[in-house]
Amino acid sequence: MNDLPPEIMPFVKRAEAYMEKGNLIAAYYALSQAMGLDPDNPVLIISRGNILVKLGCLAEARNEFIKANMLAPKLSTLLLRELNLDAFLRNDAGIPFEPACTNTASKSQRVSDFSTRESNNFASTCYIVFVYLGSLPKWHLPPLQQARLFHDETDIFLIYDDSLPNRHLLQSWFNTNQLNISPVSTQSLGLSQKHQEFRKIRSSSFRHEIFFYSMERLFFLETFMEKCSLSNVFHIESDVLLYTNLYNMAGIFSACYDMATTPVSLYHLTLALFYIKKYSFLSDLTLFLIEKLSMPRHQLEKELDDYFENNPGSLFSQKDNWLTSEMILVNWYNSSQGREKLGFLPVLPTGMHSHNIDKFKSIFDGASWGMLIGGTPSDPSQGIVYKEHFVGYEVLEMKHELVWQKDGNGRKIPLCKTGEQYTKINNLHIHSKNMEPFKA
Repeated sequence: MNDLPPEIMPFVKRAEAYMEKGNLIAAYYALSQAMGLDPDNPVLIISRGNILVKLGCLAEARNEFIKANMLAPKLSTLLLRELNLDAFLRNDAGIPFEPACTNTASKSQRVSDFSTRESNNFASTCYIVFVYLGSLPKWHLPPLQQARLFHDETDIFLIYDDSLPNRHLLQSWFNTNQLNISPVSTQSLGLSQKHQEFRKIRSSSFRHEIFFYSMERLFFLETFMEKCSLSNVFHIESDVLLYTNLYNMAGIFSACYDMATTPVSLYHLTLALFYIKKYSFLSDLTLFLIEKLSMPRHQLEKELDDYFENNPGSLFSQKDNWLTSEMILVNWYNSSQGREKLGFLPVLPTGMHSHNIDKFKSIFDGASWGMLIGGTPSDPSQGIVYKEHFVGYEVLEMKHELVWQKDGNGRKIPLCKTGEQYTKINNLHIHSKNMEPFKA
């Protein structure tokens, strides 16, 4: 592929590097970036089709090969013959025409390494995924840069919205990206039937667009994991800075949780750092969300009132602002009907909110630590503490404080100081979006 236009060669070389590592998904999306610049290049089309074959997506691969053959018949025939893939152009090849790359394919059809990992304990690898929907956040670069800073080899993906009004800024950044972060467009993922049902209830259920997008990202994440047979996925929000290597903790997560996230108060949690072992667990959560959001509003309010015991606490005095927040509904999912499919990560080094601290030897931030040092979007000049928060309550009791220390590589790391004990904080959820002062 050395004869390709020079502007697309960085993406091609990145795809080749991913192929050598056996990372077919990242290679596919690297070639997709190249095709964004040269969509009718038969060499790129066939190369991407070859990856689809390796992934077991036979019908989608055939569609790629047919397209390439229509654009350049002689060249396509030659290339496909060299790859032993010319059977895909014959009507008697026995290859289906309907879309593939879904779980309807049998295990024997899925020849990529992603499928075989489903039978392992998932501790050997992990994936980091960011999801940007709605407007592109102005602070999008620092979280991505810091995620890569602590993960030399881990695959990092960014699912982005094709309809972003300022998506050209993101595309421009992709074109000069030196972080090897693989972009995944929402258009390439499509909408599952369940996702379409969720969109139907948008107008009647969501009075705040941010809550819609915060919940919709879970549906795109589920589709991405299912289509690519990914396990051990860490979803990181766009205003979260990482200070640890999650790959080194993957075994602990896999052994202790099906899904895990950070509790904030009795009534809400955040998905600032959200672990999912398999997409099937996330699928159960999204079904719950559709079930609740499909209720008549008065019924949903009544059930939430019962759940919150008539909404105690000033944090939830404005019910309309919180009724359809994923922070409330996912916490409800965790507590309802005896479900324990979503576990909690340690947010404090001691006490009832130090879940599995003996294994992690560190803690995670849902919101409180980041707000303590970074404040809020309306006032980033000073930190803020809420007594309703598990962490906030203990900080106000003068039990803990946040301090900084450099690690062996000279990177600035946050620590929770409890008396003379120091516990590493693995991430900070910077609610104010003012990232620069807190970069490692």
